[in-house]
Amino acid sequence: MDARQDYLQYIRQTNNALRKIGDCERNGLGGKKTHHAICPDLSTYWARHTWATIAASLDIPKETIAAALGHGGNTVTDIYIDFDRRKVDEANRKVLDWVLYGKKDGIIVDPAFKVREEKPRRGRPRKIS
Repeated sequence: MDARQDYLQYIRQTNNALRKIGDCERNGLGGKKTHHAICPDLSTYWARHTWATIAASLDIPKETIAAALGHGGNTVTDIYIDFDRRKVDEANRKVLDWVLYGKKDGIIVDPAFKVREEKPRRGRPRKIS
């Protein structure tokens, strides 16, 4: 196989494994496995797109996002610039903190990206004693 075929095979196997994330049942002793995927559409493309979208919403520079995704490095200028990979590590940490803990710049925020407001109650106001 050539390098391109190896790459495509790797992506195919990775995507198949990603689609199996979730509960798994085995029917009978040594029987067929049934996977109940959390997200049956999950793929490497979907994961990369989501990571880049979250990173952009966290004000991570476009240059860092491109480097993290393996883009860039195609211009003559890029040959002379030694990009600091620590920027990508810091970007990954920010995205992970946002996804796992709802933190932005060390401050806990609402992970739904919106302020929750209470709906007004219907009917007569309650009497406060």
